[in-house]
Amino acid sequence: MIGIAAGLSSEDGRVVYACTYAEFVVTRALEFVRHNLAYHQFNVKLVGNSAGFAMETLSISHWATEDIAYARALPNLTILSACDSLEAIKMVMAAHDVKGPVYVRLSGLLNCPIVYAQDFDYQIGKSNVLREGDDVAIIATGMMVREALDAAELLAAHHINCSVIDMHTIKPLDTNCLDEVFAKSKLLVSVEEHSVIGGLGGAIAEYKTS
Repeated sequence: MIGIAAGLSSEDGRVVYACTYAEFVVTRALEFVRHNLAYHQFNVKLVGNSAGFAMETLSISHWATEDIAYARALPNLTILSACDSLEAIKMVMAAHDVKGPVYVRLSGLLNCPIVYAQDFDYQIGKSNVLREGDDVAIIATGMMVREALDAAELLAAHHINCSVIDMHTIKPLDTNCLDEVFAKSKLLVSVEEHSVIGGLGGAIAEYKTS
């Protein structure tokens, strides 16, 4: 599938979308993504559904808990992670205008919780602050954004004020937002449905120590 998508894109420059399970589209096809898309920079948009533990009953063959780490290591590949259905729509449309390969990561199953009940401006590389607070900054991505908002509500009852940030673009990372968070927050917490190695938390840590 990845080879055919790259071939279609190379023929006339058309924008091609290739969609399957997140675990398959990145991990199983990693060599093809690396050679045909990342290095040749063909205009293919990978859409990986059921990322994280969404396919829990099918065990590790269908879990996508290292896919961000693999994708981040590849050059020229933009990585997007949607937190709900509206953001997913905006993400897929925005990916169309990116020249080069994009990985759109979709986690969760049917009837995912809504984060954005109203229309909003979406921009690749610019995170969205959903809640303001100076005590703790919770930076989340994917299905964990809704969880972060719920956690912030619980903490507010204990007089702990949290900001919640939807870091929908994993690569390129919104470092301007991170600089603001580092400057004003007492504690930073990253939340993601992914391994602690190489995902959003890893990207934030790499930037902080660079």
